[in-house]
Amino acid sequence: MKILKNYLWLHWDFNMNRINYCVTETHENKDFVLNILAPYSAAAQAANGLLFYKRLRREASVVQEELDNIATDLIIQINAVLPRIISIADPYALPVNISETHIREFSLPYLFRLLCGLKTMFGGVAHICPYSSVLLEKYGFVHVEVISFSMKSYAAVLSEYKRAEQLIFIGHQCIHTPTVNKVFLLHLATNIL
Repeated sequence: MKILKNYLWLHWDFNMNRINYCVTETHENKDFVLNILAPYSAAAQAANGLLFYKRLRREASVVQEELDNIATDLIIQINAVLPRIISIADPYALPVNISETHIREFSLPYLFRLLCGLKTMFGGVAHICPYSSVLLEKYGFVHVEVISFSMKSYAAVLSEYKRAEQLIFIGHQCIHTPTVNKVFLLHLATNIL
């Protein structure tokens, strides 16, 4: 068993070099958007999914430590760039694929840790995929404030919020939504950590 664990850990260290693939950039409407895979999806992608799910059952505490390390690495990478718009998704942690219990234990805490670690004093906007943001709200990781306005393009809304003095978290809508008449601001819970 120890040999297997050492092999898996060495295998993971090799894959940690691939964490850079979990951070990509796009340019839409002249805005630089940093696209991030949340820690759970970064780990699942690096381990080719099925192997990752098997490891979660067999050695959950080791995988949780790895998820924490991924969150730390992502925080360092994002804070080094200080992008004005960040888009965070967790496609491997969808309720249609795995249970909410599993998501609550292995995805949300590390996504929340990532959000808490981002430098907030330099402004910008972090958009969280609605699949994740709804669950973050449901389990008390965030509180939502709804702001309504006249219909406008979602890209314009994100561009407006990126000028804020502190990092703003937005969710509950897909970043590819063409037009909106409200925005869902996410406020990180302070009683979780």
